[in-house]
Amino acid sequence: GLIAVTKAAETLAAASGMTLPAAADSLVTALNQMGAGAGEAERYSNVMAAGAKVGASEVAESSEALKQFATTAKTVGVSIEGANAAIQGLAKAGIKGSEAGNALRNVLLKLETDADKTLRPSVSGLTGAIEALGKKNLDTAALVKMFGLENINAANAMIANAQTVKEFEAAMTGTQTAYEQAAINSDNYAGATKRMQTALGVLRIELGEKLNPVLAEGAKLVADVAVEIVEGSDRVDTAVK
Repeated sequence: GLIAVTKAAETLAAASGMTLPAAADSLVTALNQMGAGAGEAERYSNVMAAGAKVGASEVAESSEALKQFATTAKTVGVSIEGANAAIQGLAKAGIKGSEAGNALRNVLLKLETDADKTLRPSVSGLTGAIEALGKKNLDTAALVKMFGLENINAANAMIANAQTVKEFEAAMTGTQTAYEQAAINSDNYAGATKRMQTALGVLRIELGEKLNPVLAEGAKLVADVAVEIVEGSDRVDTAVK
């Protein structure tokens, strides 16, 4: 559970150059938004690292995007690989973070509710739906009517990058990028130091609940002794006077 997620976050941090807390936040956000359990942490870590490697959206930016549309993606059957591929497709057009997430949520919902079933991600898959949309050769007016003016740039970007998104999804499927990149980045003194710091962080997580009561008692003891010293000093001062 917690240890598996922590270890996956450690790998993601080493692969991406993020701090462990930031990597853990991004990883847990993705897991929660997609309704995945701790057992999927390793897979998600690799997918997010692979996305950042092949595309232009960094892990933190992809996490922000997932906050906005991952629930919708899950509902229409889009995997974490497909979701990240879509994020990277929009990043290629300069649309990132929560802006990308909002746009993808709206585009997915419009496609999923279209009368043409070939446009529905739940039927054709995300890349299949986008390819089917591209084959319609809709003009700008038709796309605006379909997706709304606020989503037209995202829709055009998805159509233009349909093949790239498909390639991104393939590159992220079954990948071990996080572990491979982490090994490369950690093969130096800084990496060794970071691993040591991370190991200490994991140790704190594992032993924190056991140590906290002990530390609390220790702190209380020190405080009591300090009070006795101060009061004793006051008594001495009074006696001298």
